[in-house]
Amino acid sequence: MTFIIILVSYKDKIVKRLKYLWIFQVIFLFILLISSEFFVIDWIIKYFHLVPLATALKAFDILWWIIPAILLNMAVERFLWLPLEETTGRTVPNAYLYFGVIWHNCLCV
Repeated sequence: MTFIIILVSYKDKIVKRLKYLWIFQVIFLFILLISSEFFVIDWIIKYFHLVPLATALKAFDILWWIIPAILLNMAVERFLWLPLEETTGRTVPNAYLYFGVIWHNCLCV
């Protein structure tokens, strides 16, 4: 359900709805990530004794970095670029958008 909301709302251009929707996406994604981590780790411990637990933990460590990065990228687009486009009536050049993504990735590493 959360992933459907993300996919549908990603191209929505109405800024007022996007602010509230983004807050719910953040809350639900973190709840989903926490609950799925506990469920998957417990499931691996019960049924798969041959699979190293470190592999599953490493996968969730990666998800804990990727999901906030995606949410931060969405927040910059929704709270910075879309209001800027709405007030100026012009689109933001792709060079600025790509520079923002590259700058964000440099800060997260």
